[in-house]
This record gives sequence, structure tokens and C-alpha cells, in this order.
Amino acid sequence: MLLLDSKQREFDGITVFPDHADPMQYYYLPLMPHLTTVQDPAAGNAAVPQFSLIRFRGRAGTGGFLNFDVNIGIGSDRLDEIRRQIQNEERLRDLPRLAPVTTISGTVKLLMLGQQSGNTPAPETGAESGPKFVLRMDHSATPSLYGNNQAAFSVRLDAAGVTVIEKSLEGEILPIAVVYSLNYLGLRPAYSVRLNIDWSRVQKHMDETYSGGFLFSSVDISNTVDELVENRAIVLEADTFVTEDDENKSITDRRDAALNQVRSMITEAFFQPTLPPIEPGKEEEWSKALRIAAGVAGAIAGGPGAAMASTTFFSYSKATYERTDRKVLNVNFSERVTIQRSIHPQGHLAGMFKLLRDTPLPRSRFITDVDLDDPWFEKRRLNVVSRADYDMDAISSINVQAGYGNEPKNILLGKNQPAGTFEWMSLLDNGIMRRPVQLRYEVNFSGVDTTERPRKLISAPFETEVENIEIDPRELYSVSSIPIVAINFPWDAYPMVEAHVRYQDSDNNLDESEIFQLSKDRQDATWRMFILNPDKRDFSYRLIYRAADNRDVNTGWKGTDEEQVAIRDPFPRKRILDVVANVDWKEVDQVFVDLRYEDKENDILEENSFNFSMGSTPQKFVVDMQDPEKKQVLFKVTFLFKDGRMTEIPESVTLERRIILRPDMKGHRIVEVRPPTDFIARQLKRVTAEIRYEDFTAGFSFADSFVFEDASARGYFEFDYADEARDRYEARAIYLFQSGLEQSSEWTASDVSVLQLKTP
Repeated sequence: MLLLDSKQREFDGITVFPDHADPMQYYYLPLMPHLTTVQDPAAGNAAVPQFSLIRFRGRAGTGGFLNFDVNIGIGSDRLDEIRRQIQNEERLRDLPRLAPVTTISGTVKLLMLGQQSGNTPAPETGAESGPKFVLRMDHSATPSLYGNNQAAFSVRLDAAGVTVIEKSLEGEILPIAVVYSLNYLGLRPAYSVRLNIDWSRVQKHMDETYSGGFLFSSVDISNTVDELVENRAIVLEADTFVTEDDENKSITDRRDAALNQVRSMITEAFFQPTLPPIEPGKEEEWSKALRIAAGVAGAIAGGPGAAMASTTFFSYSKATYERTDRKVLNVNFSERVTIQRSIHPQGHLAGMFKLLRDTPLPRSRFITDVDLDDPWFEKRRLNVVSRADYDMDAISSINVQAGYGNEPKNILLGKNQPAGTFEWMSLLDNGIMRRPVQLRYEVNFSGVDTTERPRKLISAPFETEVENIEIDPRELYSVSSIPIVAINFPWDAYPMVEAHVRYQDSDNNLDESEIFQLSKDRQDATWRMFILNPDKRDFSYRLIYRAADNRDVNTGWKGTDEEQVAIRDPFPRKRILDVVANVDWKEVDQVFVDLRYEDKENDILEENSFNFSMGSTPQKFVVDMQDPEKKQVLFKVTFLFKDGRMTEIPESVTLERRIILRPDMKGHRIVEVRPPTDFIARQLKRVTAEIRYEDFTAGFSFADSFVFEDASARGYFEFDYADEARDRYEARAIYLFQSGLEQSSEWTASDVSVLQLKTP
């Protein structure tokens, strides 16, 4: 894709942009509009401008027709020179590819002698007040939008208009201009976050500040990091290339997340969370701190732990960072976004006519004088041309049917015959030749499946009075190129992906379908979607991921109006749980752990078992998640001692990132608390849930409360237990209504994992 950054160049007035991914691909912006030229072998391959001025006079009247083709392309010689300049400046081994900027939409307008295309002529008011110059303009409001953006113009002039054009051919200024308005897409930077650390200065400062072996709070660490940043020992920079408003909020949020991630990497490099010393008489507070520290450790493992900074202690972890560490922590986060830009190439015909003046061909080839009283002119001629892409659109022929008076004729246009001429003896009305010609055309396709789309399209009848007309078959249909692209896809897990695409338009009898197979060797494809209704561009697609373990994933049919199909990892969210054995292997022989993850709503069940003995390494339990809120993992632990004893830990639940296996560990439960679903209907203002668990035999007592102000909130009550027969807890709810009425429920025992509160 076109990249909008500092690497754009200008060569001899032509702006060139690089590609975001391919170093050999470049794009150039068009020049000002100029006359289209073709090589004429009869004139020594001279560049002949596509321009024609017809002057006529006689009893039928006077006036003329101005016909010309315009484009905004660049000559091949000039492009080759630019390619060589790019190769030299960028030091490329081969010549780069150079293509015009791909436009997605646009218009073209003609301004001529006080008139502009698209305007309705003012009604006549009786007596002539002067010449009109321009009587009628005929051209398509949209250029070709491919190649050189060709545009064809046909203008009917009165006698004064013909005189002005002819006399102005030798001048430098002419009140005639062509104005393009084209839109294209480009990729530009959104933000950049950079971290650079002078490890010798940072490590020296850390050793001098924290080498005493004491515990330090996160506030002390934050102040130390800020001091290092101020002293330039740590250089943390962030550049934002978009405005910080609501429109770009998602980009600035991702920039802030990248900054937080970089700061957490600095803390993790030198510190580890620990516990404050036990104070006599405050053992219960110390136990609470233990749970908090465990939570902080899990938070730091996944990102910044700033949410608990006020109650968290750290110890300094002294380490000497070698070259490998410097490579890891010198980081750069950046992001780019796609934007739409507009360009407006424009130019006066005065500049265009320089080509006409300098051509070696005689002026009579471009300016034709016609005597209407001449017998030769007593014929109605109509030149028809079509610049359709016959190969790309699979067009076999275009049957143009024309009628003048009672004499119908037709011409078959094709790839080898893109133009033709109709000719009739003229019909006169009151001594003036009748000019209107009735037209219609048929577009015939080849190699199409008639069960999916029609083999032939027929235009509605229309009328023209000009002598040159362009037939554009795309007025009857359009072809949308839908790219199918795999993005950062895990091909090892899914060696092949089947992309089923379908477009249906029952009103026009369209039912198109195709299957594409993507693999590591072929990671993209393009589907050309045939459309008859421009307002109906949505289609359906289905992806089938062929898994290496034969557990295929079928997404089912999905509708979309986006002009691409992106293939991504079907399970981008993963739950990774580390299992670590922390036991005395002099006493313990083996440890067995059974783990289970279940998501019934999405039909996911993952189970695994680990066996630990002396010398065993930590294990990972990995689950592909579809519901990011479903993180609970159930596990059961069995310890086998060398003296023959066996201890089983009751089935437990965890939301943490790791499980530490110890012989003295207890069972752990997590209860999800949900507020009433009819929160609004029952006019509830607030619901307070109180939950408690007590097992005096084991010495356990846990209690917590949760306040809900809407039906989407959730709470989690966690407690330890020693006996599976004694895992029931008690709960009650206090309901506060909008009227001020408050109502409480009785304490009720329960053992469910999801506690759904109900309005009394």
C-alpha cells in the first residue's frame, strides 16, 4: 500500500511515494491534464494528439464540434528516468516498479467559455443578447479510474465559439480548463514509542540506591525511574502523528498502552514483588499482603502493576545486563493507519494546445471544414468507441445497435475492433438535418456460468446528437475486486484455509459463489464479484480452517459490506497457566495435577494432566478462548509421599497466571456473582450482595460484599476450603429501589459456581 511518510520524493515535478511493504514498488502522482496522444506509423510514429475541431456552415446553420481526449498519465521515457533516479538514490540492485496511484473514486469537469459541464443551460429569454459560444457539453462525469484516467469530451459550439477556439490555438491563455478530483488511499504513521537505556549508568544508580537489601514501595521505584529519565540515563520518547481528539481516541489509547508496557519492562528488569516483614500481632494483615503480592506478581507478568502501587513492596534484584539484555529492552513501538487523500490535477487548454502547435502534422488533420450544402455532408455519421477492458471483464463483444429514421444498423465492437462508424443518408426537418440517433447496446460475456450470472446485458434505449460517443459497458454493471488475505496467520496450526465466498441478488438473478484455498505458499487471492445493483455490495463468506490435529474450525456464513476478507487466527485469545512444583523432594515422591477448562456456551472443553517428580520443569496449560471473560481453570492436585502417605487437594479454581504446588495448599473456590437481569424493569437503584464462608474446624472465615448499579456488572468471591463436603457458602442480597424502598433477603446456603441474584 502507498506509504505517506518522509520517504516520499519529487523528481522533476513528479511526486513519488514508496510502498509500505515492498521496497521495489513505488507510486507516482499524476501530472496536470494533457491531450491524449497515439503513435501514428504513417507519420513516422509521431505522437498524434486526439483532438478534432469540426467547423460547419451552410443553409442548415453554422457552428462546430470540438472533440478531444484528455489524460493525466506520464510518458514511458520519463518514468524510466525516474526509476533510474530512484534506483541510484535508494541503492537498489534492480530497477524498481513504478505505478500510478490507484484512485478509488473521482470526477472530471470541463470549464469552457463561461460554461462548465454538469450545469443546465439557462432558458432563453426572447431576443438574443449575444453569442452563447458553448451550446452543449457531452462527457462522463467520472474518469476511467484506471491507467492514465482517460476522459473524453465532446462540445457543441456556435459560430462564435468555433471562432474563439480557432483563433486561440496560437495563444498562451484560453478560458478552457479540465479539472480532475481524485481520491486515493495511503498509509501514514500514527505514533511511535522509543526506549533507549544506558545500562552502565542505570545499573550503577540502582546499585547505589537499592543495594541495602531493604523493601521498597512502588512509589520509591517510580520516583527513581523518573529521576533516571530526567538525567537521560533512560530515554523514553513518544511521538504522536494524529490529533488527540475523539476521532483518534483508539489510536491514542494504544499509544498509552505501549508507553505503560515500556515502563513496566523497566520495573521488571530490576525489581521483583515481595512481602513486608511480619509484625507481631498483625499476622492476619500479613496474610492479606501475601495474597496482594501474588496478585501483583501476576499483574506484572502481563503488564504494569500500577493499580496496586500504594500497598505493594518490591525487593531489588541485582543483575548485570550484557549485550543480549540491551537488545531486548531497547524497543520501538509504532503504528500506521490508512487515510484518504484527494488530489485535483487541472490545467488550461492553452498549455495542452502547445502539443497541437508543435506536432509535425498539418493543421487540416485536426481542424475540418464542412460545407453543409456539400453532397458529402448530407450524411449522418456517428463514431462509436469503447475502451472497455475486454480481458479483465471477460467481454467477448459489444453489439451496438443504432437507428436513424427507419433504418436500423449495428456494429460489433471487440478487443481487436474497439471502434466503428455508423453512416446514413441525412433526414431533413425544414431544411435542417435531423441529428438524433437512437442507440442501445448489448454486452456479451464469455466463459461465464449462466447459473450464477447472465451471459448478456442490454442497455436501456438512449439518444444522442453528437458525432462521437463512447460506450462504457460498466454503466450496466460493476466488478468489485475482493482481496482475500491471511494476516499474521498460524499456518503451523492450520496448514490450509478454505475461503467460500458468495454474492446473491435475487432481483437480478445473481447467485455467484467461489472457493479459494490458501496455504503458507499462497497467502492471498482475489475474487472478482460481478454486481448489477450498485447499492447492493454486501456479500457472504465462510472460512474453514483445516487444522493439523484434524480439529477443523468452521466459522459459518457471515455477511459483510467490506471490500476484503481478512483471514486471522480463529482463536487469538489464549489462556496460559503455568504450573510450578514447590516441594521438598526428600519427602515427596510425585505430584499429579489434573486441569480442566470448560466453556459450554462455545462448546469448548480442554483437559490435561501433569506429573511432577524430582528434576521436573514447570508445565504450561494452554487453552484457546472464545469468551475473554471465561478465564476460570479447575484443577485437582494429588501428592504422593515417600513414606507411603497420599494427600489430595480438593478441586480448586484459579484466575491467576500460575499455580504453585505445595503440600500445605488448600482447595480454592471462585464464585461469580451476577446482579438481577431485570435491573431496569424493576426500577432498581442499587443491589448489595453479601457472601460469607465459614469452616471453624479448618479455621477458615471469609466474607465479602459487592455493590451493583447495573445488570452488566460482575463480582467474584474467593475462599479457601479443606473439605469437599464443606464447600457451601451463604449469601444474601439487599435491594434498594428508585422509590427509596429497601428490601433484604435471608441468608441462604449454596454451592453453585455462578450465583445469579433475583429480584424479590
